[in-house]
Amino acid sequence: MKRLSLIILCSAYLLSPSVLYAKTLNQQPQFTDYPVQIYKGPTAKLDMSDADARLFRTRLSEGLKEKPDYAGEYVAVGWGCGAMCFSLTLISKRTGKILKVFGGETGEKLIGIQPNSLLLVSHGSVQMNGKDSYAKKFYLLKNNQLKLVYHTPIPAKTEDDHNMLSP
Repeated sequence: MKRLSLIILCSAYLLSPSVLYAKTLNQQPQFTDYPVQIYKGPTAKLDMSDADARLFRTRLSEGLKEKPDYAGEYVAVGWGCGAMCFSLTLISKRTGKILKVFGGETGEKLIGIQPNSLLLVSHGSVQMNGKDSYAKKFYLLKNNQLKLVYHTPIPAKTEDDHNMLSP
């Protein structure tokens, strides 16, 4: 009986999302491919060991009072950082730790998250064929870290016949 339980447990682990995305994907992932349960436990206090947490403690502490926006336990909290500048971070309701800061003047832009999925989508720079290119990037959360698993180039904007910019 113990052996059967061990086989079932190992099978469940091997089929879990954390193992299924252990290597880079060959096709664009979907939010529904990586489901996760919503955390319903107590909310941790903001972990002040991070410099951004200390700098934006009021805004981030207020954000922790909200429902999760990403991966079942992370809250997206944003703040303005200048005229055309906006930063956003993800904070764990379970641990109070910051996952990553997006945005700023030149940083990666967060464009897609869902509360019940481990998938995160952003725009940012990637190395392709030895050159920096702008791309739509797909990350999966594993061991409280984001792992880039897929990216697709975003074509540079060009002027059409009417001098209008188009994607």
